[in-house]
Amino acid sequence: MEPASGQSTFMETTRETTWTPPPALIAGPEMEALKKFMSDCDWIGSVQAGGMGQGSPEMEATGKGRFTPIMDGVWLVGDFEQNQYVSGNLLIIWKMHFIVGWNPTTQSYKIALVDNNGTADLMSGRIEGNRFMAENSPGGPVRLELVWELVGDGTIKWTNRCSINEGPWFVVEEYICTPV
Repeated sequence: MEPASGQSTFMETTRETTWTPPPALIAGPEMEALKKFMSDCDWIGSVQAGGMGQGSPEMEATGKGRFTPIMDGVWLVGDFEQNQYVSGNLLIIWKMHFIVGWNPTTQSYKIALVDNNGTADLMSGRIEGNRFMAENSPGGPVRLELVWELVGDGTIKWTNRCSINEGPWFVVEEYICTPV
């Protein structure tokens, strides 16, 4: 059967090519620099009133974060768990799974995260001095900014800020994370 006018057959479009697989990523100085912000830690603090949605009360919180390198250190996995209390009564157990690594093409850190509140998001991150900052993309109904600030001796000040429908930014929670 002859191809229709303007079409070619498979044999006519196939050319011999040389293909080299891309090299596997290796953990470089960017991942080493990230480790000072992403280390096992515990925290105690509070979630601001309104931080979990309009009308939500202020909540006391205790939490922990644990990090594991995977794929020969090219990615770092963070698992977080936080208990949130109102008047001493446990109200919420929040959990998040977080993966971060360096993307040499974009020259930025890339983050994927999911939590047990239904959040699934992608973020980009960067190191600026003693801070690691991550943000999701503009345009969605909820903008997030996460900041890990090294304050000394491995202690991290962690801040979660949010903007709803491109409104003003507000602090959801802020903690001093102590290394374990």
